[in-house]
Amino acid sequence: MARQSNPQMSAKTVFGSYRRDAVGKAFARSIEGALTQCGYDVFLDVDSIDAGDWETRLLSEIPSNAHFLFLLTSGALDRCQDPKDWFRREFECARESARNIVPVLNDSVDLAAMKASCPPDMSSVFIYQAAELRHRHFHADIATLITRFISAHQAPAPALRQ
Repeated sequence: MARQSNPQMSAKTVFGSYRRDAVGKAFARSIEGALTQCGYDVFLDVDSIDAGDWETRLLSEIPSNAHFLFLLTSGALDRCQDPKDWFRREFECARESARNIVPVLNDSVDLAAMKASCPPDMSSVFIYQAAELRHRHFHADIATLITRFISAHQAPAPALRQ
Protein backbone atom coordinates (compact mmCIF):
# COMPACT_ATOMS: atom_id res chain seq x y z
CA MET A 1 0.00 0.00 0.00
CA ALA A 2 1.36 3.40 -0.94
CA ARG A 3 1.83 5.88 1.85
CA GLN A 4 -0.28 8.98 1.68
CA SER A 5 1.56 12.29 1.65
CA ASN A 6 0.77 14.25 4.80
CA PRO A 7 1.08 18.04 4.70
CA GLN A 8 1.47 18.13 8.50
CA MET A 9 4.76 16.37 9.07
CA SER A 10 4.78 14.12 12.09
CA ALA A 11 7.78 13.64 14.35
CA LYS A 12 7.38 9.93 13.61
CA THR A 13 8.07 10.09 9.87
CA VAL A 14 11.21 8.53 8.44
CA PHE A 15 12.77 8.45 4.98
CA GLY A 16 14.96 5.39 4.48
CA SER A 17 17.83 5.87 2.04
CA TYR A 18 19.72 2.73 1.09
CA ARG A 19 22.00 1.31 -1.59
CA ARG A 20 20.01 -0.98 -3.88
CA ASP A 21 22.07 -4.11 -3.48
CA ALA A 22 21.12 -7.31 -1.67
CA VAL A 23 22.43 -6.22 1.73
CA GLY A 24 21.07 -2.68 1.44
CA LYS A 25 17.59 -3.84 0.49
CA ALA A 26 17.41 -6.40 3.29
CA PHE A 27 18.76 -3.89 5.83
CA ALA A 28 16.20 -1.27 4.76
CA ARG A 29 13.33 -3.75 4.91
CA SER A 30 14.26 -4.97 8.40
CA ILE A 31 14.47 -1.41 9.74
CA GLU A 32 11.21 -0.44 8.04
CA GLY A 33 9.43 -3.39 9.63
CA ALA A 34 10.76 -2.71 13.11
CA LEU A 35 10.02 1.03 13.01
CA THR A 36 6.54 0.47 11.59
CA GLN A 37 5.78 -1.86 14.52
CA CYS A 38 6.81 1.01 16.82
CA GLY A 39 4.35 3.43 15.21
CA TYR A 40 6.65 5.15 12.72
CA ASP A 41 5.57 6.02 9.19
CA VAL A 42 8.53 4.88 7.07
CA PHE A 43 9.01 5.91 3.46
CA LEU A 44 10.69 3.26 1.33
CA ASP A 45 10.65 4.00 -2.38
CA VAL A 46 9.60 0.49 -3.42
CA ASP A 47 6.50 0.64 -1.21
CA SER A 48 5.54 4.26 -1.55
CA ILE A 49 5.99 5.40 -5.15
CA ASP A 50 3.32 4.48 -7.64
CA ALA A 51 2.79 5.78 -11.19
CA GLY A 52 4.12 9.17 -12.16
CA ASP A 53 7.36 11.09 -12.03
CA TRP A 54 9.28 9.01 -9.49
CA GLU A 55 12.32 11.34 -9.40
CA THR A 56 10.26 14.36 -8.38
CA ARG A 57 8.25 12.30 -5.89
CA LEU A 58 11.35 10.81 -4.33
CA LEU A 59 13.08 14.15 -3.83
CA SER A 60 9.89 15.78 -2.50
CA GLU A 61 9.49 13.07 0.15
CA ILE A 62 12.81 13.80 1.84
CA PRO A 63 11.84 17.26 3.16
CA SER A 64 8.39 15.88 4.03
CA ASN A 65 9.84 13.50 6.61
CA ALA A 66 11.29 14.47 9.95
CA HIS A 67 14.08 11.90 9.97
CA PHE A 68 16.45 10.75 7.25
CA LEU A 69 18.08 7.38 7.85
CA PHE A 70 21.17 6.99 5.66
CA LEU A 71 21.68 3.24 5.73
CA LEU A 72 25.35 2.42 5.45
CA THR A 73 26.29 -1.07 4.35
CA SER A 74 29.65 -2.27 3.10
CA GLY A 75 30.46 -0.47 -0.17
CA ALA A 76 27.41 1.82 0.03
CA LEU A 77 29.45 4.98 -0.63
CA ASP A 78 31.60 3.53 -3.42
CA ARG A 79 29.59 5.08 -6.27
CA CYS A 80 28.94 8.39 -4.54
CA GLN A 81 31.71 10.19 -6.42
CA ASP A 82 29.15 10.46 -9.24
CA PRO A 83 26.94 13.55 -8.61
CA LYS A 84 24.05 11.70 -10.31
CA ASP A 85 24.21 8.75 -7.90
CA TRP A 86 20.82 8.47 -6.17
CA PHE A 87 22.20 7.54 -2.77
CA ARG A 88 24.32 10.71 -2.88
CA ARG A 89 21.46 12.85 -4.23
CA GLU A 90 19.15 11.74 -1.43
CA PHE A 91 21.78 12.60 1.20
CA GLU A 92 22.39 16.01 -0.36
CA CYS A 93 18.64 16.71 -0.43
CA ALA A 94 18.37 15.78 3.26
CA ARG A 95 21.19 18.16 4.12
CA GLU A 96 19.69 20.99 2.05
CA SER A 97 16.31 20.54 3.73
CA ALA A 98 17.84 20.31 7.23
CA ARG A 99 16.38 16.92 8.09
CA ASN A 100 17.48 14.97 11.16
CA ILE A 101 20.15 12.91 9.40
CA VAL A 102 21.15 9.65 11.05
CA PRO A 103 23.72 7.40 9.40
CA VAL A 104 22.85 3.83 10.41
CA LEU A 105 25.69 1.32 10.32
CA ASN A 106 25.13 -2.28 9.35
CA ASP A 107 27.30 -5.04 10.86
CA SER A 108 29.13 -5.30 7.54
CA VAL A 109 30.61 -1.80 7.79
CA ASP A 110 34.26 -1.29 8.64
CA LEU A 111 33.92 2.38 9.56
CA ALA A 112 37.66 3.17 9.34
CA ALA A 113 37.87 1.62 5.87
CA MET A 114 34.68 3.39 4.77
CA LYS A 115 36.05 6.75 5.91
CA ALA A 116 39.37 6.10 4.16
CA SER A 117 37.75 5.20 0.84
CA CYS A 118 34.88 7.70 0.97
CA PRO A 119 34.66 10.10 -1.97
CA PRO A 120 35.66 13.60 -0.71
CA ASP A 121 32.26 15.07 -1.63
CA MET A 122 30.59 12.64 0.78
CA SER A 123 32.91 13.04 3.76
CA SER A 124 30.28 15.16 5.51
CA VAL A 125 28.39 11.91 6.21
CA PHE A 126 30.83 11.37 9.05
CA ILE A 127 30.01 14.60 10.91
CA TYR A 128 26.70 13.05 12.01
CA GLN A 129 26.46 10.80 15.04
CA ALA A 130 25.80 7.30 13.70
CA ALA A 131 23.55 4.59 15.06
CA GLU A 132 24.62 0.99 14.82
CA LEU A 133 22.23 -1.87 14.11
CA ARG A 134 23.80 -5.22 14.83
CA HIS A 135 22.18 -8.50 13.93
CA ARG A 136 22.79 -9.99 17.38
CA HIS A 137 21.34 -6.96 19.20
CA PHE A 138 18.83 -5.81 16.59
CA HIS A 139 15.84 -5.18 18.89
CA ALA A 140 17.90 -3.38 21.52
CA ASP A 141 19.60 -1.34 18.79
CA ILE A 142 16.21 -0.38 17.29
CA ALA A 143 15.13 0.80 20.75
CA THR A 144 18.31 2.89 20.98
CA LEU A 145 17.74 4.28 17.48
CA ILE A 146 14.27 5.42 18.51
CA THR A 147 15.16 6.90 21.90
CA ARG A 148 18.51 8.50 21.07
CA PHE A 149 18.27 9.36 17.38
CA ILE A 150 14.71 9.69 16.06
CA SER A 151 12.57 10.66 19.04
CA ALA A 152 10.13 13.56 18.78
CA HIS A 153 12.53 16.14 20.21
CA GLN A 154 15.01 15.47 17.37
CA ALA A 155 12.42 16.14 14.67
CA PRO A 156 13.14 19.34 12.75
CA ALA A 157 10.50 21.78 11.65
CA PRO A 158 8.97 20.98 8.26
CA ALA A 159 11.14 22.14 5.39
CA LEU A 160 9.81 25.00 3.31
CA ARG A 161 8.59 23.92 -0.10
CA GLN A 162 10.21 25.61 -3.06
